[in-house]
Amino acid sequence: ALAEYYAELSDNQEAVVSTQSTGTVIELSADIRMLLGLSLLLWTPLSLLATEPRHPPNWQCHSLTEVSESHTDCVINAAYSNNQFLVITQKVGTFGPDVTNRFCVMTLTAPGVSIDTSRDFYLKGTFSLSPLVPIPFSFGGFGFNMADTDNGNYVMFRLAQNVDANAEIGILQNKLKSSATSRSVTNKIPSVLAGDATLEILRVDGKNDVWVGGIKNADLSEFTLANSEPGHVAIVLQNAMAGLFGLQVSNVQVCYNAVCEADGVEYNVGESYQDGVETCTCQANREITCACPGADSLNCAGGQTKWVDEENCVAKCIPAPGYCHSSGDPHYRTFDGRTYDFHGKCKYQAASCDTFSVNFKNVDLHGRAPRYTQMMELIFKGSSFTIQRGWVAQVDGVTVQLPYIKTYTNGDRVEIRINGQLEIKLFDKGRNPSVRLLATNYNRFINAQMNLHGSCQGLTEGLCGNWNSNPGDDIEGGMINAFANSFKEYDNTCPPPPPPYDPCREAGNKHAEAKAICSNLIGNPFGVCNGAVDAGDENGGPMRDCMFDVCNCMM
Repeated sequence: ALAEYYAELSDNQEAVVSTQSTGTVIELSADIRMLLGLSLLLWTPLSLLATEPRHPPNWQCHSLTEVSESHTDCVINAAYSNNQFLVITQKVGTFGPDVTNRFCVMTLTAPGVSIDTSRDFYLKGTFSLSPLVPIPFSFGGFGFNMADTDNGNYVMFRLAQNVDANAEIGILQNKLKSSATSRSVTNKIPSVLAGDATLEILRVDGKNDVWVGGIKNADLSEFTLANSEPGHVAIVLQNAMAGLFGLQVSNVQVCYNAVCEADGVEYNVGESYQDGVETCTCQANREITCACPGADSLNCAGGQTKWVDEENCVAKCIPAPGYCHSSGDPHYRTFDGRTYDFHGKCKYQAASCDTFSVNFKNVDLHGRAPRYTQMMELIFKGSSFTIQRGWVAQVDGVTVQLPYIKTYTNGDRVEIRINGQLEIKLFDKGRNPSVRLLATNYNRFINAQMNLHGSCQGLTEGLCGNWNSNPGDDIEGGMINAFANSFKEYDNTCPPPPPPYDPCREAGNKHAEAKAICSNLIGNPFGVCNGAVDAGDENGGPMRDCMFDVCNCMM
């Protein structure tokens, strides 16, 4: 009766008709669409009408607002605004089944959405003709369980087309559908014919239930889809007709069981459990974050920051990162600010902490003192990471391309990058970073700079001192050569360091001349900076380092 009534309406109302090889296309007037909708409600038993929500109440729902990936050869537009996607695609190719059976795909996402890891989900959206495209019909719908933009499942509408098979479910393989892996509805769906249809898909345990216009469709729901692996959701359009195709897809929403998994156990969002001394919580993005009890209650004094040792779950107040350098010929500055010169030409431990150590290696360029720093080395988990003169970076003795990033299974990470100069950073135990090494390259040598995490204060040993806020005890025993040589890495071919020397005296008493040149550090234009950066004097600090280097140039 409904079909006869609709046919009579069609005969008495204006309609725009165009004939295509696949059938007759009718653009219905607003009056017909309204009457058709009213008759559908009167005809439909109340037991078949939608009752929200269709998904379990503990599932989380998200509006999809972004296109993450798409087929760039066929997507002309995929803009999102005012809760709707306006999609325009063009036909790719001219003839053959690989053209007409091809789909154009745009995967959807939104901040905080991780549908690609969920087998079970609910997907909803309303499909209508695009006002931007003159063709009065479209072949499009949702893709789901999409492994990528080429492979997955789909439900598609032949919007506003007067054919019985105006909705279809199937599988996409390499962008193509096939009749062997698809099924069409046996009776046309009125809302699809009217060009404005809401599609709902519920996937649970590999079974799909499909509603169109609020009514569950048996043809679409009873078809078994082989692909039930987790994947993305998408807007899909069939590449069937020449010209531009368009869709307006409104109020796209996805819901899924946002659980986290740890050691084979599932946790709902917001649910917590104990992992040793840490409390771990399942977050909305389905990631688990762990925190140490009592860490939030720790307050630190000025100049200190709070750090939580993630391995031992202990919160501490720590100072700002310590700074040590080796520059020029070479001049050392310890974490506590003590300065000294040392001219050994071996490899020496400069600093250490609980999980790593740092070495400096010197080079002899003149066959005598002074020497220069050639290399910085990070030793971590049995591996050697180095940055050297000549812009060379190596891992275990093998030169690597930059940037180089090594991530360990527990999340620890070593990065080697060019950041103006060569740089190594280590991230472990929640330290960000644990240590930063910077090599300013002068081709034949480097100036070496190190920033050490505050949790290493009082633990470190090496050329950079013990970092106990007392520069007076940095040179243990008071003898520089003996102190520094005690940190030499084992090498029976490396000679002992030469005795300390004064290049200004050896150059012929050039102290006064060198001092006159280096006094620029405390005059214009540098004098205004002396309040922030201590220039020292001829007995220590940058002023003395400058005099030392100037006299070396005079030898």
